[in-house]
Amino acid sequence: MKCRAAALALALFGCATPPPAEPPKPPEPPRIYSVAAALAIGERELVGELASARFVVLGETHDNPEHHRLQARLLERLVLAARQPAVAFEMLRIDQQPALDEVLAGGDVSAQELRAAVSWDESGWPPFALYAAVFEEALAADLPIVGADLSKADRAALRGGQPELIAELGLGAPLPAAEQRALERDIEASHCGHVTAEMLPAMVRVQRARDARLAQSLLGASGGEGRPALLIAGAEHARLDRGVPRALSRLAPGADVAAVAFVELSRPAAASGSVLALADRTALEARYGGPPPFDFVWLTEPEPREDPCVEFEEALRKMGR
Repeated sequence: MKCRAAALALALFGCATPPPAEPPKPPEPPRIYSVAAALAIGERELVGELASARFVVLGETHDNPEHHRLQARLLERLVLAARQPAVAFEMLRIDQQPALDEVLAGGDVSAQELRAAVSWDESGWPPFALYAAVFEEALAADLPIVGADLSKADRAALRGGQPELIAELGLGAPLPAAEQRALERDIEASHCGHVTAEMLPAMVRVQRARDARLAQSLLGASGGEGRPALLIAGAEHARLDRGVPRALSRLAPGADVAAVAFVELSRPAAASGSVLALADRTALEARYGGPPPFDFVWLTEPEPREDPCVEFEEALRKMGR
């Protein structure tokens, strides 16, 4: 009897339905904020805002793969929204445009062919693989690709203080004192304190010159008919207070500009909804000393990396400085 009961129990156990597996957790919603509205928004709302602007600046942290994935995604969504923007890159100089035009004229160009045409691997920018998806989206949609940064000749002229270039780029008028000092502090911090008082004026001039040239290139890419144009650049260039949008306001007063910064900020533990939004907003205002100087902020997790100051100081040591 006991054996029969044990056999029956074993049979029942063997046929029992295993407990259902826990469903996978839904992906975390994107942390996107409209700075002016002080509200969290969705990706669809962001795309709608960008699609209505003539100029879009997508500001990145250069070595963060997620930022480039999101840039490519937004470019794809803009194309699907019937926008065909010219795509300008901070990573490409204006004097590289002939090489770009030559390779693009061949038709059916791959991102790797473009990489070779502009000697990307010798440029000093992060690996091309990080940017490949953005280029692939632009190429797939047959969008104009534009070199936007200072040329080699520009940089030489700036070192020589050439007045014609300084006037062309609108550098004759100084920044307001508060913005000047804030820019100086940011340059000092990004160079890990290895900037002397004598070096600062020239470094500020180059930063302002780059913003001005990037703005000029974006305006040129847009053309006289007002074609939409999009800039891929570092987040500092996307700042409304002193970056490319400010330079554009001088060149094209009243033009619609939408500046998006992808900003690294850890998600607070167990925070969601309005609690998350408040925590993010508080952290952003602490970082920027007030509302972030962008139209929109898309927060991402920080990219693991070595201390940049250690790497910077090692580079200086190798140069004997």
